[in-house]
Amino acid sequence: AYAEPYVVDDFGRWPAMLLAYQAGKVSEEDLLRQANSPGRHAEARFQMAVLASGGNPAAARRHWREVVDQGPPALIEYGAAGNELARLGS
Repeated sequence: AYAEPYVVDDFGRWPAMLLAYQAGKVSEEDLLRQANSPGRHAEARFQMAVLASGGNPAAARRHWREVVDQGPPALIEYGAAGNELARLGS
């Protein structure tokens, strides 16, 4: 589905990558490649979980679990992922 790498406007700035992923313009692999810190990795995994939650709850749980297991506790995604896991009984 991703024949060639998508070039994100705004010089590949991080928030633009998250938005491009949400819009279906970059793959999970491309997003994770740009996630060059623990915080960005947690943000990426959280967004991946949000997209997966509608059609693939098991994948969503895996992504949220990774945020909780490896993400910085100060991030809002850390707390939100924990809440989602609790809501799902995971």
